[in-house]
Order: sequence, then C-alpha cells, then structure tokens
Amino acid sequence: MNSPEMYLNIPRIYTAIAQFLAVSIFVFFNVKKFNKKKTIAIATFYLFLLIAFHYWANSWHLNLWIIGMITSVLIMYSYLLITTKLSYRLTGFYLVIAFVIAELIASIEWQIEYFFITNNNVRFLTASLIKNHHLRVSLIFLLMYFGLFSVIFFIERRYFKEKKFIVSNIDLITILITGVLVFTISNLSFLNINTPITSEHTIEIFYIRTLVNLSGIILIYMHKEHKFSAQKSLEINNIKKLLEKQYENYQLSESQINLINKKHHDLKHYLSVIKNETNIDKKLEHVKDLEKSISGLYYQFQTGNNVLDIILFSKQDILKENNINFTCVVDGLLLADFEINDIISIFSNLLDNAIESVKLVINPDKRIINLAVFKEGDFLVIRLENYYEHKLKFQDGRFLTTKGDKDIRGFGIKSITSTVEKYQGTFKILTPNNWFKSVILLPIKNESKGILATHEL
Repeated sequence: MNSPEMYLNIPRIYTAIAQFLAVSIFVFFNVKKFNKKKTIAIATFYLFLLIAFHYWANSWHLNLWIIGMITSVLIMYSYLLITTKLSYRLTGFYLVIAFVIAELIASIEWQIEYFFITNNNVRFLTASLIKNHHLRVSLIFLLMYFGLFSVIFFIERRYFKEKKFIVSNIDLITILITGVLVFTISNLSFLNINTPITSEHTIEIFYIRTLVNLSGIILIYMHKEHKFSAQKSLEINNIKKLLEKQYENYQLSESQINLINKKHHDLKHYLSVIKNETNIDKKLEHVKDLEKSISGLYYQFQTGNNVLDIILFSKQDILKENNINFTCVVDGLLLADFEINDIISIFSNLLDNAIESVKLVINPDKRIINLAVFKEGDFLVIRLENYYEHKLKFQDGRFLTTKGDKDIRGFGIKSITSTVEKYQGTFKILTPNNWFKSVILLPIKNESKGILATHEL
C-alpha cells in the first residue's frame, strides 16, 4: 500500500508524458527539419527518454531534485531544437511555455485523481494495472490529458495561423523569469514547509501548486496575447501604409494616362495644321513641336480592366530601364467584380516582388516576367511567374521578399494573402527550376465577355 506522503508527488510518468506532449505541440506547428517518418521516430525516442529519465531520477536524493528537473528541461529543449528549424531564441521561448503547460496539466490531473483515490470514489477511473506509483496509468489520466492538451492545441493554433511570431530578447527574458518564478513557488512546499507561502497540509500543497501554475499560464498567455495584438496592429498599419503608397502611384499613373488621352485628342489638331500648312519651314517646326509634346509618353496596355491597365502602365518605365521582358495575357473583364483597392493590392505587390527579383538576374535575356489572368472552371486564375537566380530568403520557414524597405518588407505578400482570403480564394508560391510562380485562385460569379488581351514589352 502506498503511503499518503507518496501521493504528494505526481507520478513520474505523468510528468514525463506531460512534458513530451507540451513540446510536441510546438513541434507540430513549426517547420520540421526532417520528413514525417523521421520526425515521428525522433519523437518516439524522446518520449521513452523522458519516461526513463524521470523514473531513474525518482531514485535520486531529494537534494538532487532541482538538478533532475533542469536535466528534464534540457531534454525537452533538445527535442524541440533537433526536430524544428526554430532559432535558439524561439526554441527557448516555446520551451518555457511548454514546461509551464506540462507542470499545470500534470498538477491539475493529479490533484483530481488524488481526490478520487483518497475518497474511494469512482474506482474504475483511478484503477491502474501497474502497481508502481510512478508508472501508474489510469483512465482519468487519459481523459484529462486528452481534454487539456486538446485545449492547449487549439489555443496555440490561433497564434500559428498568422505564420509568424516575432520574439525579442526582452520577450524571452520575461517569459523565462515568469517560468522560473512559477516553478519555484509552486514546488517550494516540497522542499521547505517553513516559509510564509508554503504549507505542510497535503491538500493545501496541491492547491498552491495548481493555482501558481495556473496563474503562471495566465500571465504567459496575457503576455503572448499582448504581443500578438501589437504585431497584428503593426501589420495592419504597415499594410495600410503600403496600400496608400500604391494608391498614390495608381492615381499618378491615372493622371498620366489622362494626359496621354488629351495629347491623343490634340494630335488630331496638330495633324490638321501640319496637313494644311504650305510653308515647309513652318511645317517642320510644327512637326518638331509635335514630337516634343509626345516624347516620353506611351500607353499600350488595354486588358479590359482600367485599373489593371493603369497599374501595368505605372510599371513600364522600370521594366524598360532594367531590360525586363514582360508579357501578359489577360482577360481584364474577369476583374469587374473586384474592388479597386483589392486589384491594386494583388497586382502591384505581385509585380513589385517579381521586378525586384528579376533585377538581380545578370543575363538580360533571362529577365523574364509573365502575367496571365484567365478563367478555369468557376475560378479566376491569376498567375505571375518570373525567372530568378538569387538564393531565396526564408525566416522560420517562410519566404521573405528582397525589397530593401525595412518598414514594409514582407507585408506585400501578407497584403496579397489578406486580399485573397477576403474573397475565399487560395494563394500559392511555387519555385520549380529557378522559376518563381505565384498562383491565385478566386471564385467568380459573373461570366467573362471573353476578351483576352496580349501585350509584350
């Protein structure tokens, strides 16, 4: 028969499994270094390693208990570091969160199970085939762990939906201090009962441990939520700033096109004057005035969508200056149901990213950008592809643009993603054989008139 004092300690297998599952949640959501089979094999190894270590550490003297816990944390850290492509900073950040989660869930489960054991209630929930206290596994353990870790899984999924979570050194230090304090205070009663915040009574020790761990989780997620909200606000402001800049360019290009149309109208009068002028010298003078007035003006995009025409017009200069071979095959009428700002967001960002990439190609003959807009089934397909030679940049497994503007860097893709999601579409980036392909699928309601405009630069 196990002594009541023994029940103060959470079964070691409960702690080991809790630590394993907590880390595994962050392994699941982050980019892995290995394929699925190898990752599962490594995870299985760490599960048995944690169980074996905790069972062995149980035989250590109480004075070595802290060393044992530090060692288990290092095992958790190595599991997360080996299996994912996280930086050391992010690995440490997620490790602390995983450790406090494991402590809380193991504490809650064991407090409830202890209640049933000591009160002889619902025995089938606490029945265990393994008599050894530290290797016991009960039905209530399985139910509690499944339920509590499922809650944590869905909470974390919300943060990882945003693809990127920036962690500074201050964030890491804050979380680390919180984790150390929570662990120290929650376990103080096991080391020394003669302090103002500890107790010698079993149930009070359980309350202290669980409530302190719960408070720690609340503090950690309050910090994380504040950080998450701040980053969302920053992203929204940056995307707004980017869209405003693009809209200003759009308005400028629109005024230039209006000027071209006006010049086109004036051209008729110039030609009439030149045609009727009999004096050769004056006729030549009129021709020179005409050349001067239309120099630098060209407008050759007629896709069927005025907004897209203006966007393409605004890119002509930079395409010509960098000897970029640009072709577009576009049914602009398919864009009729989309808002102006959304068309600007998608096409301006796609073209800007492609131009920045192609400018790095050394051979002018390989500076190629192809744009296609067409209908396939019930979907509008926007496909832009460009040749690239430089090494693509990734951060935490996510693509980064090559733009130099640090204030808006990377927000072009976020802006495209946000716009595509608004229309319940999909946005994919493919990189086969030195071709960078952006493919957008958007559901469409109205039928196109079938005008397909083809242009080359």
